[in-house]
Amino acid sequence: MKKIFLITLTAALGFSSCRTPYSLSSIAVDYSKYSEKGFFITEANSVSFEYKPVASISSTFITGYDYLKVDGKVVMRKDTEGNPVIPRTTNKLILATKEGAMEELYKKATELGANGIINFKVVKITSTKNNSSSGYEVSGMAIKR
Repeated sequence: MKKIFLITLTAALGFSSCRTPYSLSSIAVDYSKYSEKGFFITEANSVSFEYKPVASISSTFITGYDYLKVDGKVVMRKDTEGNPVIPRTTNKLILATKEGAMEELYKKATELGANGIINFKVVKITSTKNNSSSGYEVSGMAIKR
């Protein structure tokens, strides 16, 4: 009787295991905003014109809470010795977007004197919990045409 009970219990637990729910998503990045400014973007790792490599760059935007600021400065938590260690946050949740990550990448590239990015990639960063989106990473090589 014990054997039958154990076999039944094992089978029941096996069929009731946790499963990842079905998920379907797609990513599209609109380059037109940047091409209208004369900024070149391609996913190709080579192009048909001469260019000067400026830097490999990336931008990561992760969903999280906004920093608490006083007079424009981030308020830090302090350790037991009074040293600032971790920024304090507010209850305002900032949702990561691919557009936000792309805008940061564009700003960094132009600060470096680049006017294009080749080998452009977008990676969706997902949480291990229920495959919800946690953020985006965009990267490539900043170039000067």
